[in-house]
Amino acid sequence: MGLTMALGQILGASVGSHLAIKNGAKFIRPVFLAVVFLTITRLIYNQISPAG
Repeated sequence: MGLTMALGQILGASVGSHLAIKNGAKFIRPVFLAVVFLTITRLIYNQISPAG
């Protein structure tokens, strides 16, 4: 399982770095903000939803 996760990290980092170099800040900023927004939303949902 760890090897699969490592390969996913390597693949994601490679794709992400190529996109960042190709598209620059105009691409990175909206993606970053979307990830932050989704993370905050998930944390809020986990706090207010019943366990189970």
